Amino acid sequence: MSTPLDQLSRREREFYQILSSLGEATALDIQAKLPEGTKNSATRKILTALLMKGVITRRKNGRQYIYASEEVGEDVGKSALNQVLETFFNGSLAHGLLGMVDLGKDRFTEEELEQIRKIVKDKT
Repeated sequence: MSTPLDQLSRREREFYQILSSLGEATALDIQAKLPEGTKNSATRKILTALLMKGVITRRKNGRQYIYASEEVGEDVGKSALNQVLETFFNGSLAHGLLGMVDLGKDRFTEEELEQIRKIVKDKT
C-alpha cells in the first residue's frame, strides 16, 4: 500500500472501510452502504482517488469494475489505530487502550488476556 490510511481524507477512509468490510464490490455496492443522496459521480471520484493513491484495486468483470481494498498490513493497522486515537481519544494511548479493554471485556479469551498481561508486565 503506497498511502497510509491516516493520509486519506475522512471521506476516503469511509469508502476504504466500506470496501474492506465488503471484500470486493462494485461502485453501486459501495454507494448502497453510503448515506442516502451520495451521487454516483461523487462515488466514482472517490474510488478514482483511492485507486490513484494505491489503496484499492479494480478489475473489469463484464461491463462493471470490481473494486477491492489492498491487503492491510500491520503498518496500515497501526496507522488506522493512530487515527482513531487522535480522533476519539485526543491522542491518548491510555484512554484508547482503556476504551478497547472495556469494549472487549466480555469478548477476550483467556489466552488474549494473558497476552495483554504479559505485554503490560514487560513494558512496565
